[in-house]
Amino acid sequence: MNYATRFIRNLGNPKVDGVKYLTRNFYIQVQKGVRIGVWHTLPHDLSALSKINDKKYERSTFEKAIIDHGHKVVIYCHGAFGYRGNIKSICVANKLASNNCHAIALDYRGFADSSGECDEEGFYDDLKVLYKYIYKLAPGRIYLWGHSMGGAIVTRVAADLGKEKKGPQGILLESCFTSAFDAFIYYPFNTAYRSFTYVYKYAAERTESYSVRMRNDEQILHVTCPITLVHAKDDWIIPFFMTQQLYILAKDSGKKVKMIIFNEELQLGHSDCIRAPEFQNILEHFLELNN
Repeated sequence: MNYATRFIRNLGNPKVDGVKYLTRNFYIQVQKGVRIGVWHTLPHDLSALSKINDKKYERSTFEKAIIDHGHKVVIYCHGAFGYRGNIKSICVANKLASNNCHAIALDYRGFADSSGECDEEGFYDDLKVLYKYIYKLAPGRIYLWGHSMGGAIVTRVAADLGKEKKGPQGILLESCFTSAFDAFIYYPFNTAYRSFTYVYKYAAERTESYSVRMRNDEQILHVTCPITLVHAKDDWIIPFFMTQQLYILAKDSGKKVKMIIFNEELQLGHSDCIRAPEFQNILEHFLELNN
């Protein structure tokens, strides 16, 4: 888990950080002692209209913007080294807003200025509470996008919500692993220990014993909505074959799934699939923007 973002506190002015569209910073109380930080970025046409409103940053303004219009809502879940105000999250917010979608980005407990301690089950609860808040405003219009570790959170929550008949319209899994165990095994900074087989295996097993399982390979079988998988071949953090494995698992179980693997020549690495020339078309297909 990433604890470095705990020192990032100044997230109250998204515009200063590079968000191009009107964005509200707010907090949701998940449970006693756990309050998560959230950014809500308006679609570009609503952003322009709202800028002339004296109450443009009030909760009611943003909630009304979701309720009164048919724009789609995308909740973005960052990876283990991200937070809602880093470059990756801002690029996602700007991309979604430019496509006339609401962009919602959260920091899980223990990340950035969200209170509480990092905890896998807690991460799922954080997303569920946020999702259900948005669901009351926009049922049938919500999509989930998860990057790396965020993809594991998205997959599990989508599976759980599907059982409640309140699942998202689709999920986008970017640069995802099959499980936390597999991610640990192939993490590049652990290569020095691979020659010590027993030590390496013990450390990986301890990762799972501390409830850091994140079994995408299991949870994807229970997802009921369409799935889009994207990964770059030159991802040096999470090998792209893990996305291929997830695709096979989902396809063989009868899921509606699509996979796009980007070539090394594009130099997208672990975090920049959004820069691919064809990503706009992928996003439009994922969000059914032409329907």
